[in-house]
This record gives sequence, C-alpha cells and structure tokens, in this order.
Amino acid sequence: AKLNDDKLEIPAFKREALKPYVGKTVVMGVRPEDVIEVGAPTEGKVPSEPIDATVTVYELLGSSVMLYTEAAGASISANAEANTTSRTGSAVKLTFDIQKLHFFDKQTELAIVH
Repeated sequence: AKLNDDKLEIPAFKREALKPYVGKTVVMGVRPEDVIEVGAPTEGKVPSEPIDATVTVYELLGSSVMLYTEAAGASISANAEANTTSRTGSAVKLTFDIQKLHFFDKQTELAIVH
C-alpha cells in the first residue's frame, strides 16, 4: 500500500481482500494503540516501515501520552509511552502494527478487511 511517498507492506491475507481495489483509493484506519513511536517496545506487534510525522498535540494521560500527529496529509493518533520525549512540534517516526490495519471502501465506507 502507498501512503503518499511512504509504502506499507500489507499482510498476505489482507492483500488478497484488497485485490479488487488495485488502482483505486481505499481508506486505511488504525487504532492509536496500534501506532508505534519508533524506539518504543514492539513485542507482539509487526511494525511497518517508519513514516515521518509531526506532533500537533501532546496530551498526557497519566500512564501514557496521546500524540496527535500529521503525516502524509493525514491525521494520525498514537498512544505513546509516558516517557516519550516527543512534544508539540516534534518530528517523530511512527510505525503501524500491520496486523491491525483496517481498510475501507472509500465510496461505500464499508469495511473491506480488518
């Protein structure tokens, strides 16, 4: 899958479901807990290649931090470790747990695969 100039490797079972959409635009969704700041623990996750993002809002939630970011023309929320050094305005590298990516038909808004 291509996210502007960044590319994401999609697991085989999800690629199969996306075959009818080759050449079309689909919407990708990912939950904040499945967005990983590079350098954070990844046990049990299969991280994608990193993408560059900029933190637009830093929100301390006690034992964790919510980072609201802009990347590749999209808004991406990441649930980060409380000890992150990222703050509003920081450039960060994010990865996605590729097992947890969700894809939707842009026209019908129906789920294709999750």
